[in-house]
Parts: sequence; structure tokens; C-alpha cells
Amino acid sequence: AAALDPRHADAAYNLGMVLMEVGRPREAVARLRRARVLGSDRPDVAFNLVRAQLEAHQSEDARREPPEDYFPMIVDKGEFKIVQR
Repeated sequence: AAALDPRHADAAYNLGMVLMEVGRPREAVARLRRARVLGSDRPDVAFNLVRAQLEAHQSEDARREPPEDYFPMIVDKGEFKIVQR
């Protein structure tokens, strides 16, 4: 689906998750960012983007990435935690 329609947010998200499953977190980061840019309203996009960034050793990006309106989380010392409101 991502090849047929590169503007499809769910296809970008799904491809990002497959890339995570096969151990390619750097590539997953690009796809998950694309899903956010395309307007995916899934709260797990931000969560999994941070997870991919941490696995790709991009912890500084992970600290800056999660917007509060998507999923309340904090990144501390390379680990992320869900913030309960």
C-alpha cells in the first residue's frame, strides 16, 4: 500500500512496525515520522516512533519528539515511560 500510495498514513505506520520487527529501527524511524507527517491520529505512532529512535540509538531525537497531544510520555536516560494524567 505504501508503494501504491505514499500519502497513506496507515501504510507508512504499518511498514514502520514491520521494519521494527525485523530489526531495522533506523528505517522504521523514517516511516513512523512519515505516518505522523501524513496526519495519522493513532496515539501509538508517537509511542512507537520514540521506541524506534531509542533502538536506533537516537535518544536525543526521542527526547524532543513526543508531542503531548499524541501520547503523554517522557524519555529519561534512554528509556521512555508513560505519564499517567
